[in-house]
Amino acid sequence: MLFRSDYQPQPGANRWLVRQVDVAGNASAPVAITFEWDTIRDTATGLEGPLAASFTAVAGQEVSWTIEFAAPLYVTAVNGTLPQVQFTFRGTTLMAQYRSGSGTTRLSYSHVFTAEEAGTGELTAPVKACLCYGGLVTDAAGNKLPKHALPPVQAP
Repeated sequence: MLFRSDYQPQPGANRWLVRQVDVAGNASAPVAITFEWDTIRDTATGLEGPLAASFTAVAGQEVSWTIEFAAPLYVTAVNGTLPQVQFTFRGTTLMAQYRSGSGTTRLSYSHVFTAEEAGTGELTAPVKACLCYGGLVTDAAGNKLPKHALPPVQAP
């Protein structure tokens, strides 16, 4: 069997033609092997939900964001923990928990305010995907979303 070792796969679509050759020199018909070499990490392309504004929160109230991506992403719990995104309210960093959207281009996160967090103040949208405490977000090729992908936050 001969093996050609000078082939270097390239990012994007790749195609090899493979055939077997026995010791007598008889060759099989070529068979095509194709694959997509994905080297691009997905980043957020949009954010829906409250951005930056004065906000009044009461205990039990939920605030939600949906982060849009160019390609479908898949969410997996790690050690029982799902991904979260950081946001601020009244100068305190809080976490919104992943809720839905795995396998789509839209991942939704929400946070329910406690009595201690309730009040009126400045609410700032998520600027950081926090995968530090668990949770995994990957694309179809298995590429992991960076731990601190910054979604674009646009002024209202």
